[in-house]
Amino acid sequence: MKNKLSHSKYYLIFLLLFTSLISYSQNDSIIIKKTFSSFNYFYNGEQIKSSQVLEVLEVNTEAYDKFKSASEAYVFANIFGVAGIILVAVPAGMSIAGYESNWSMAWAGAGFIIVSIPLFHKYNKSTIKALELYNGSLPQNINSSYKPQLKLGATQNGIGINITF
Repeated sequence: MKNKLSHSKYYLIFLLLFTSLISYSQNDSIIIKKTFSSFNYFYNGEQIKSSQVLEVLEVNTEAYDKFKSASEAYVFANIFGVAGIILVAVPAGMSIAGYESNWSMAWAGAGFIIVSIPLFHKYNKSTIKALELYNGSLPQNINSSYKPQLKLGATQNGIGINITF
């Protein structure tokens, strides 16, 4: 009976230690991945929308304001970009089809496209900066400085579990 009790203590200690290591591995940082025209955001391993990113960033006002500014730049960049593409495509399509085109419309479209480029650039820079501000304000993860290892093998007293910190 006493031998079984001492083994159960070791199992309980191991279980508590293992669950505490798992709880330290959670990370509240937002990971950003660039796509063709936008970003994908990941929080706690799950993909989230930019509106959800804003909710997470509410705790850091500087990052929140920067991200909101980036989102507004993205909206205007898309408006100018799409309008510019339409204004260029319509006269080009009419010309290809053999109709008379209004090329001043195409020049205006080219101007809209040129206006959208710095707005997209601002969106990219501000989004990355906002998430760097937020992630930089988080407390450092304990697991980032060391990696505990769990090994099953020979110990001083025979076969056992060895945890190295």
